[in-house]
Amino acid sequence: MNTKNQVQRSGSRRSGGLQAKTYSTTGESLAETAFKSLVAPFKFPPLPYEYKVVALSESPASYEMQRCNAPDLAAKYWNEAITKHPYFNPECECLAVLMLNTAKRIKGHYLVSIGTGDTCLAHPREVFRLAVVTSSAGIILMHNHPSGDAFPSEGDIRVTRELVLAGRVLRIEVLDHVIMGRPGQVSLRSLGCLLGSPKEDWTARLEDWTARLSTLDKERLWGKKG
Repeated sequence: MNTKNQVQRSGSRRSGGLQAKTYSTTGESLAETAFKSLVAPFKFPPLPYEYKVVALSESPASYEMQRCNAPDLAAKYWNEAITKHPYFNPECECLAVLMLNTAKRIKGHYLVSIGTGDTCLAHPREVFRLAVVTSSAGIILMHNHPSGDAFPSEGDIRVTRELVLAGRVLRIEVLDHVIMGRPGQVSLRSLGCLLGSPKEDWTARLEDWTARLSTLDKERLWGKKG
């Protein structure tokens, strides 16, 4: 009889001790304890790191095409290299940068951002990041229009102007901005978008480019009004 009571009392102490350890001593529930055990390993101390640039893979570009001094050569490189990127999506606007050396030969490329069907983010920080690290002399901006119409929008021209100014500060020349359509491409350098002072009226400039280029249809460039 006494033995049975002793066993019951000892079991009660063990049960009460376990509960006290879980709820009273630590003051945490089982869910909080499990959460900390999962999150704690992913907390990084605020320490500096050493970084380096690593080439991911070789681009299947011929030696003749590596000298990128014309929009059609940039378009060929796009079709043979950029479109093979695992994250490239032809149904979204994708912004890529070609890095060039002083001889206008392609050193490499990188995919900056992937947007939606009609827009794509382009911040100078991301655009020039690898160009600065790899000591590139110049870059070529490229992005696609999923609609197939390669004619530039006012947003394309405005962003190009901002990136040209940022490149002047960094002494990295923005050689061109090529917009890829289906089929064909349009070079913003050929339109005159890379020239002029920052204070120009870009609406008037755009009308002037449209008038000078017989292949551009003003209604398609500005959109229908009315």
